[in-house]
Amino acid sequence: MTDDITDRIERLETLVERQQDRLESQEKTIDHQREALETLLDERASSVSTSDTGPAIGRRTALKAGGALALLGVGAGTAAGDTQGQIGTASDPLETLYADAVHAGDAGEVTLGDTLDLDGNAVTNGGTIEATTGGSTALKGETGAVDYNGIHGINTADSGWSWGVRGETNSTSANAYGVRGEANASSGQATGVGGVTDAENDGAAGVQGEATATVGETFGVDGVTKSADSEAAGVRGKSTGNNYGVDGRVYDDESALPTLASFESAGVFGRTDKADGWGVAGWSVNDDGMFTRTDDSESYALFAFNSASDGTAIHSNGNLEVDGHTSVSKTGLSAYLSANQTVDTDTTTTIVFDQTNRDDFAGYNATSGQYTIQEDGDYHASFTIDWQSNFGDGVNIGYELQINGNFTGGVQADTTTATSGQRICRGFSRTLFDLTEGDTVEVAVSQDSGATADIYGSDQETYLTLYKVG
Repeated sequence: MTDDITDRIERLETLVERQQDRLESQEKTIDHQREALETLLDERASSVSTSDTGPAIGRRTALKAGGALALLGVGAGTAAGDTQGQIGTASDPLETLYADAVHAGDAGEVTLGDTLDLDGNAVTNGGTIEATTGGSTALKGETGAVDYNGIHGINTADSGWSWGVRGETNSTSANAYGVRGEANASSGQATGVGGVTDAENDGAAGVQGEATATVGETFGVDGVTKSADSEAAGVRGKSTGNNYGVDGRVYDDESALPTLASFESAGVFGRTDKADGWGVAGWSVNDDGMFTRTDDSESYALFAFNSASDGTAIHSNGNLEVDGHTSVSKTGLSAYLSANQTVDTDTTTTIVFDQTNRDDFAGYNATSGQYTIQEDGDYHASFTIDWQSNFGDGVNIGYELQINGNFTGGVQADTTTATSGQRICRGFSRTLFDLTEGDTVEVAVSQDSGATADIYGSDQETYLTLYKVG
């Protein structure tokens, strides 16, 4: 038994000696390879410039040599001893690099000929990461996952001008975009570019467009749709509160941004401070320039308001067609004579309609009997005179609707009584064209009976109406 153990120990010692001999031989080989590698690196560094050729090939060869040493389990760090230069060239690129991290340095760069695949979720840089191409698309983000983003840009700055995603274009051609979003889905409420903001500060916007050029037909936001569906829109604005789905304004200069007065809620709100500008302009070369609608019987499909006392809310340079009822709250004047008025013989006397039912434009003087035109335009006038006195045969009675004290453009009519004891009542009407602000309108009568005569005072007998028609 003891002899067997001794024999086995001797055989093991022999095997160990052989393995030690092999290791010593391998170490000599490794030392030789290390010396050859260092010589190769020195030769490449001294004989070739730092252009896109020499050192890069040497580094690549060195990397391969280092990999061979690594397989032996020793000298694995030797090939990485020189950390400067580049790996691969444009003509002979490195096919694959596996690394926990790739550092470009403060002024260096990492150039990819084709694809960058990340097992993690981030490319991090302290400065700017640029994607440049001479072809079509510099940077493309794509995901097939639900509720995820192809490209997601976040800016965490809490002040100053900052963007999560910013797009710029230097192209002078049409259809050039700094940022362009397309929704190619054939169904569903897909969005090419969607903007959302949770900020509560004034001026916050989900999508903000700005055109800084001082000439040219430029747009802060330009929306175009090619859809034939009835509710498609190039730009669509929605609102869920007392605010605006789309707020469009024009100012003379940026420093004159006024505080906007609220008109409750609006799908589109337009305002301009320019003298010849429009808050909202609708234009069509073939159909309706603007269409408005409401489904509330107590609301207005179109509401026009002019805060100036003499301003125009709606101006139509052409025909105005109404397919339905019209309701005009301010039309003109309704005045009447409340008590008998005496008219001397052979004297033209102004009738003083001393009471008014309405004077919408506050132009009537109940003391003088004159109405002063408050706004240029066309007016329709009608009046009735009912005489209280009975006239004899052959009395001449005159009626005048005077403009600026003259019946020219107004009414001049005479009546001669044919029967003694006759009581006269006459009415007249006429449209007065092209009156201007400040013109006066009044009614005057005369009689030559040789004595005074009275006009009957009553709101149903002697009255004047005057209303604006154009």
